[in-house]
Amino acid sequence: MPHVLEGLKDPTVKKFVLKLLVRGYGNYSIPQRVPERVIKFLKQTYRHPNTAIGKIYDEMPEFKNENSIFWRGRNKYYRGNFRHLEILKLISGEIRGERILEVGCGENRLGSIVVKKRSIKKYIGTDVLSHEHVLEGGKLEFKRQPKLYKVPVRAKSIDTLLIIDALHHVNRQDQEIFISEAYSKLKQGGRAVIIEFTFSEAGGGSYGRKLAHEFKMLSKKQKFMVMGIIDWMGNSLMKGTGINMPYSYRTMEEWERLFRSMGIQVVRSEYLGFLTKLFHPGPYGLFVLGK
Repeated sequence: MPHVLEGLKDPTVKKFVLKLLVRGYGNYSIPQRVPERVIKFLKQTYRHPNTAIGKIYDEMPEFKNENSIFWRGRNKYYRGNFRHLEILKLISGEIRGERILEVGCGENRLGSIVVKKRSIKKYIGTDVLSHEHVLEGGKLEFKRQPKLYKVPVRAKSIDTLLIIDALHHVNRQDQEIFISEAYSKLKQGGRAVIIEFTFSEAGGGSYGRKLAHEFKMLSKKQKFMVMGIIDWMGNSLMKGTGINMPYSYRTMEEWERLFRSMGIQVVRSEYLGFLTKLFHPGPYGLFVLGK
């Protein structure tokens, strides 16, 4: 099976990925030459992605030196919680009730912000991975999932369920099981709020409209190639956390069909477009599901 980085052989895909990296890295004072060199390395070693990671960290001064302009920009982004603050702005109006559950919470950084800004009783974050710097204490709780499809929270006990940028990390054939397990934790009348790495086949997008318009011009295959490369860079290259990377993307329309086939009410869906403040910008969609 070809690796996702083979998409860089397509000149149109390569050009668009570079544009995204220049935009994302540029937000944090990283010069254009850095993403240009990264793409050059990856294109040369796409058949051996693990080798590509090693070569970038071994040969690029910007990656070797933790005091480099690249690492200063990257650390500013992650330590400043820019991603989570951006996400919270998008979902704040949809959070309701006193008990919040986030499935696939990573280090529980979003939860750490929510408990400071909202009057709630409990924010529970769950994840299958054991992160070194998980945030918890007081109203903020973390629970390790023994399995991807087992959420250790009592059924019908949650007011708002959050699934942020996580569904595409679940194998496609298991996504329905994963959603069903998480959804079962909601009380009657509760809401599920999902932010997912996706795009609308109809185009549009409220954010990064110029990028969204250019993205619309790509074929569906090229769009998934772009997403796969950005996904790999944001996870495998930057974090190396061992996160599951099946690249199991769906369009907004495909997600809606899946939710409805499961008997889940789609209260609202919105193609957000490109969240350009992210370190690795990409297309996102918002879904609000009722119970």
